[in-house]
Amino acid sequence: MSKIENIKILMIDDHPIIIEGYQNTLQFTKRDYQQLNIDIANNCDEAIEYMDASVKRNEPYNLLFVDISLPPSTDGRMNSGEDLAEYARKVLPNAKIIILTMFNESFRIHNIIKNIDPEGFLIKSDLTSSELASAFQAVLNNPPFYSVQ
Repeated sequence: MSKIENIKILMIDDHPIIIEGYQNTLQFTKRDYQQLNIDIANNCDEAIEYMDASVKRNEPYNLLFVDISLPPSTDGRMNSGEDLAEYARKVLPNAKIIILTMFNESFRIHNIIKNIDPEGFLIKSDLTSSELASAFQAVLNNPPFYSVQ
């Protein structure tokens, strides 16, 4: 039997129903040897707290799901999920990042990919549970996974 693989995940989205859908999909489709430990942040401030705490505990996240459209942090340092993902690259250099967005204009997508170089990129309006499950496994094992060209 395979060794259990503990995967620490931070999901960042300001819509709880969306996060619930992501969680249910991943729990239902994960491999038998995968143990998912999922934390949830509904805004930039919570996401920063979770990231910083994981570094302090020396238990960094393996994977982050980051929605681009988030309200800014209270201190104004973070204006979007794009800023959060850039911050994550600095404090969690080994974490894999999946960007989720409703934006589908090519200029914006190109800039996000250029600035963050995420291991996964998904357009929410086209996203199905099977694509989310495929992206999750691909990003863990053989990134990148982009749902856009």
